[in-house]
Amino acid sequence: MFSYTISSADTWEYKTVTIAGDTSGTWTTTNAYGIGVRFGLGSGSTYTGTAGSWGAGNLVQPTGSVSVVGTSGATFYITGVQLEVGDTATPFEHRSYGQELALCQRYYLTFGGTAYQGYSLGECNSVDVAVMVLNFPNEMRVLPTFTYSGNFRVREAGSAHDVDNGLTLSVSSPQSCVFLAEFTTSVLAVGNACRFYNNNDANARLNFDAEL
Repeated sequence: MFSYTISSADTWEYKTVTIAGDTSGTWTTTNAYGIGVRFGLGSGSTYTGTAGSWGAGNLVQPTGSVSVVGTSGATFYITGVQLEVGDTATPFEHRSYGQELALCQRYYLTFGGTAYQGYSLGECNSVDVAVMVLNFPNEMRVLPTFTYSGNFRVREAGSAHDVDNGLTLSVSSPQSCVFLAEFTTSVLAVGNACRFYNNNDANARLNFDAEL
């Protein structure tokens, strides 16, 4: 638990807290919960520990720190939190929405959200399979896993066909993928170009997951 001091109430202040690394325990090195940052706004003595030190167990704030929730009329505002490695705080890193979005899309992508939204163009590979190509806006961390939900259609040569036998990921890379829209009956004309979209379903989604 580590603390900081408010110098002037109701005034924006810049604070840095240097936390020495813990050398006594073991750290999770998988995608399970390993480390987090929490701001204690008030807790009972069971969940407090010595300030300036690491503690074992579910401890959320230093002993003797101010309880925000226990103080009538108290307020707590925070913005611009940055956690970094090193013994000296660097200037806050201001990243644009576009930069943050691109970094997030390295790990997870979802397409959808609008009724009749188009996703991809492709080819009728057989009478019951349409092959679709989808390029990712940013390179993903690894080959993603594919899931989907909702109702979809393939339109070719002026005819629309509801996808009734599911979607299957055929070929994938961190940059793009090929997936199959499949039908239970012979509805497609082989060799026709086609368009893949959702069937008036704003909740339809194509999801690509490359999380750690």
